[in-house]
Amino acid sequence: MDWQITKVDVSRAGDMAYTLYKYDMTMADPNGSPIHDQGKDMAVWVKQSDGTWRIVADTFNSDMAPPSGTSK
Repeated sequence: MDWQITKVDVSRAGDMAYTLYKYDMTMADPNGSPIHDQGKDMAVWVKQSDGTWRIVADTFNSDMAPPSGTSK
């Protein structure tokens, strides 16, 4: 999986942030055939008391068209 951060925005208090990403990945289907996907991701981060950051929410959506024969 390749991903690229396209935006980082940190709250004024410095304890919460969000990041926007673009991703490009290939994975195997149940038969071992490659499946390619690319799209966008957004993650919300909260700064912990020890100074580390933890993702508290994460969502993504594909830019690829759904396979033919699938319903919306």
